[in-house]
Amino acid sequence: MTLDLEETIILVQQGTRYKVRYWNAVMGEQPVGPRLARGDTFPTLATWAKTKMEGEELCQRWKMWLMARPKRKMPRRKVYS
Repeated sequence: MTLDLEETIILVQQGTRYKVRYWNAVMGEQPVGPRLARGDTFPTLATWAKTKMEGEELCQRWKMWLMARPKRKMPRRKVYS
């Protein structure tokens, strides 16, 4: 399974720490939050890291979770006769 190029997890430096953020092509950079779970369980992974190396490891874990999320199914259109 590959990560969609329209969305990914990025690492942003804020002061002396690094923060994990969600990015997509339409909305840009956003905080990681439960809305990404799409009704499934939200992981208890950290979103802050003290070093860049720790932050990159966190990014990889978040990306693995993001790739494993259930795909949204388009609702079936009602046919009126």
